[in-house]
Amino acid sequence: MINLLSYFKKYLIHTKFFVILFLFWVSLNTGSKYLDLEFLKYNFSENKLNFIRSFLPYLVLIYLIIDLVVLRKKISLNFDSVFKLFLAYGLFQILGLIYYKQNLYEHYWVICLSSLIFYYHLIVQEKSEELIRCVFLLNVFLAFVVFTIFIFITFKENIFSSNLLYHSNAFVMLYQNESLPRSSGLSRMGLIIFLLFNALYLSKNYPTKLNLLFIIVNVLIISIILLLQSRGAILAFIIIFILINILYKFESIKFRLKYLIFFLFIPCLVFIIYPNSKILLIDKFGNDEKITLSPKKDIRIKNLEVGLREDLISNLEIDSTLKNKIYTYSNNRLNAWEYLLHMFFKNQISENMKKKLNSSNYDPMNFLKKNSRNLITGHGPQADRHFLHNKISNVSETVQGPFGAHASNGYIYSLICSGVLGFISFSMINIIILFKIFKILFHKKLLILNDDPMLSSSILIIVFLLFRTLIENSFSVFGVDLLILISAYLIVNHKYKEMNI
Repeated sequence: MINLLSYFKKYLIHTKFFVILFLFWVSLNTGSKYLDLEFLKYNFSENKLNFIRSFLPYLVLIYLIIDLVVLRKKISLNFDSVFKLFLAYGLFQILGLIYYKQNLYEHYWVICLSSLIFYYHLIVQEKSEELIRCVFLLNVFLAFVVFTIFIFITFKENIFSSNLLYHSNAFVMLYQNESLPRSSGLSRMGLIIFLLFNALYLSKNYPTKLNLLFIIVNVLIISIILLLQSRGAILAFIIIFILINILYKFESIKFRLKYLIFFLFIPCLVFIIYPNSKILLIDKFGNDEKITLSPKKDIRIKNLEVGLREDLISNLEIDSTLKNKIYTYSNNRLNAWEYLLHMFFKNQISENMKKKLNSSNYDPMNFLKKNSRNLITGHGPQADRHFLHNKISNVSETVQGPFGAHASNGYIYSLICSGVLGFISFSMINIIILFKIFKILFHKKLLILNDDPMLSSSILIIVFLLFRTLIENSFSVFGVDLLILISAYLIVNHKYKEMNI
């Protein structure tokens, strides 16, 4: 009877963590604007659900603090070093908001970060490897659910369209006044799912039928990543694929060859077949209303057409310097970084940047400019968006400025939003996590990743997300990346402590 009560209590505690994690996922894709009184004054009636969703992290944080301080009576908080750095990173952002006293509703992002850190800290306090692994698996499962739903919508819209999947009209659709996940977001979730299923497949711990399911899922996911043509995800996949072939143990040359055929050759074949099969479907079942056109570059292999994003391949007829090509391929990321760094360090932009803005019909005077610099603690959460925002009337509603909507780099985001101190904190987080991974992989002897699919997939997911911070804000701000990164880190950190390194 005592054992039964103990098990029931443990089950309830674990269930509590799963419910809270689900609430974090429900709160995604909302944002601080739903706490802006000026916005709510005119838009509350049509955004009631989003307001409730955006308020969930506040409720979670209140509950977790009560649980930690009142119920557990642990006023002295013994946080992991990475958690402490995340909290310091959030604190510096708050100090940036206080310094300027502008856009105070952006504190929302620090509340989200803090509630997530307290949540994962309480999981660590349970000292249960089973719970840590379950939370990680639940994160990936929820990513799989979101990925499946929105990739279905994307294909449904695209199947009778001559648009590339990257140009699917689903990416400009709105649900509850919020955009659906775009190609980069879907590709990111797809790659995370692949890394787990790939680790399960290479572990060889499962029956043949289940391994066949792993193969089918992975082939589909890699094919979708290629069809979405997100440059960052494809580059990350190439790097990760090389790492997989280096770090994992393959039982034979034959098995390695089979692996390459399944997870590289067949997805490339699907990438070629999909646009050509669409042509047949459109010819047979399509009509003028369903068919839309978009600019794209075509490569033909005999009678097969391979459609590529117009900015994925160079136009050799245009004489351009290497620097200009890099700026073009970066999809304005380099321009955004240059602009933000000028504003942060000098509080003004260069003459060359003014020329770029004027040539794009943007008035430099319409951009946000602060009266003073705050190099120490920055400008507060989402400051990159405020600096880059410059809406003009003759462009699409989705275009909020000449260089994109945000910094597209986790390090630059941390610098702009939390200053030099926040940048150091964020950089230290990355360094500590990488150090622990390195120590695990090369402690005494090379770890055979096949033996522990949870650990191996966590390591590669972290490597992917660390790479992603170079080209996206990623886990520098609350979102899917941060949810999954910390759950993967808990598995890595548990192994690190277990090995007594």
